[in-house]
Amino acid sequence: MTRGIILDRDGTLIDFWRDAELGLVTPAFHPDQLRLLPGVTEGLELWRDAGFVLAIASNQPDAAKGRVAVEAIARTNAALVERLADRGIVIAQVETCLHHPDRHDGGNDALSRPCACRKPAPGMLDAIVAGLGLDRSRSWMIGDTAADLGAARAA
Repeated sequence: MTRGIILDRDGTLIDFWRDAELGLVTPAFHPDQLRLLPGVTEGLELWRDAGFVLAIASNQPDAAKGRVAVEAIARTNAALVERLADRGIVIAQVETCLHHPDRHDGGNDALSRPCACRKPAPGMLDAIVAGLGLDRSRSWMIGDTAADLGAARAA
């Protein structure tokens, strides 16, 4: 079976977007906001060259909160995959959880609910493992939060 590396997106692969004028720090929601963190390309190349299949699992609840369109998240993820592909790094699968367990005024009620995919639940990781035929005992989750660690342990 295949060895895999499942990566978180924000804070692991890309930096958060900082709008100095508004004083906001948010995930990137536009391809122009994508900034790879230092060492990301080199690290991904090492894993690729060692035979690992690479995938991304990312919580993106701002659609449920009404802050950004689902299409903007998909477009940004596609731009990240393309940018990495331009550097010879293939992302074999991207899973995104758009849900948030709480309802928000102006949010998307269809996405405002508990789910099995939002990290620390294992749903996205399970989907990647199944979709790519990964060997769980030889695969890793790389992230920057306790939710990432929780998802890895649950999966």
